[in-house]
Amino acid sequence: MNKAKGIAENSLGRFGVNQNHELTFDRIRLSYEAGGTAEAKDRNSAIEGPYVTETTVQFKQLINGLPVITPGVGDVAVSVDNDGSLTSVNCSTRQVGRLSDRPNNTTPVPPTDGRSGGGGRAASGAGNFPFAEPQARDMEGIEQLLAEQWQKRLVSWVIGSKMPLQYTTVPGSTEIGYDIKGNHARLAARKLIEVDFGSGFRKQYWVVAPILE
Repeated sequence: MNKAKGIAENSLGRFGVNQNHELTFDRIRLSYEAGGTAEAKDRNSAIEGPYVTETTVQFKQLINGLPVITPGVGDVAVSVDNDGSLTSVNCSTRQVGRLSDRPNNTTPVPPTDGRSGGGGRAASGAGNFPFAEPQARDMEGIEQLLAEQWQKRLVSWVIGSKMPLQYTTVPGSTEIGYDIKGNHARLAARKLIEVDFGSGFRKQYWVVAPILE
């Protein structure tokens, strides 16, 4: 995996995808293949694999040191086969074209100790790209914003008579970064919640709460 990561990092400069963007290593995904004969249903029959056939190294775009958190946006994925050859390079980064001193709107972080909520500065690119963190990066307040957004989803389920049996936050999933919609980006927080709908059916949902817009 270290070899594939090195090849992927070199390819960033080779194809110029890091010339106008700040990128950071995000994760590695492995592709596998396995095989067997029609008689493989017999436990005594050999099944070959699984074998790693491709390694994909993913990088995440940063804006002023914070990651883009919108799924499918702000990523560079470089795939390398077992021979060390590049098989694909996929880029979904966004160009930041201009900066502004103020966001279009500020969603205060709820105070937890008597202080007022946070404001902040903002930047813009091919649209508006806020870059500054709110003055009150209070995680308890941010969790409150996320809880309010989750309650809105629960209300919609109640109205539709689809209330889940239970739900839990996926540990370690809370993060702060830039949520891009069209040509506008907002500073936001998000976390992943797993919902149990019964009958063995579970689904995960990203909950996103804007901090600056």
